[in-house]
Amino acid sequence: MYKILHFADLHLDTAFAGLGFSGSAARIYRESLREVLVRILDLAVGKNVRAITIAGDLYEQERFSRDTGEFLISQFKRVAPIKIFIAPGNHDPFVTDSLYQFMKWPGNVTIFDSPEFTPIKLESQLTLWGMAHTSPSFRANPVENLRLPESGQHILLFHGSDITNVPPGQRVHAPFTPEDLGKTGANFS
Repeated sequence: MYKILHFADLHLDTAFAGLGFSGSAARIYRESLREVLVRILDLAVGKNVRAITIAGDLYEQERFSRDTGEFLISQFKRVAPIKIFIAPGNHDPFVTDSLYQFMKWPGNVTIFDSPEFTPIKLESQLTLWGMAHTSPSFRANPVENLRLPESGQHILLFHGSDITNVPPGQRVHAPFTPEDLGKTGANFS
């Protein structure tokens, strides 16, 4: 059995002050997000997972600091040899000035860097297919024309919006439907 721990939308460096919180409260909330990541990684170690998948919005591109990158690197090194796979989303896109581009990531971390699905073989019959937002306004359906091989097990890793569950007025990024996912041939997404 290949155990995977999955999460998304941590949004490190969120500007809580912009949401009406005082400066000190905003700092406390930002620190609590880091504590959440530490607990997630501790859980992964405790459950003996082989991989951690992160489906975007790990941090806020518009507000990050180098300290955020250093924090992520130290935490990801700490859980090696667990493999970490990151599919950048609309808040942390794979762009020229992103943390993903200029930090030196440990060997157990793979960051998808293409808007096209890229396969990574996890085991002989298990493949992870990941893609990245390469801009904060990725609006195409990433799975619309995706058809995976019939043999083996396939997992999709991407940051998107299931348009059957989006609240009215909410912006959608990488929109898809459950039917779209079903047509891909993926076993998990």
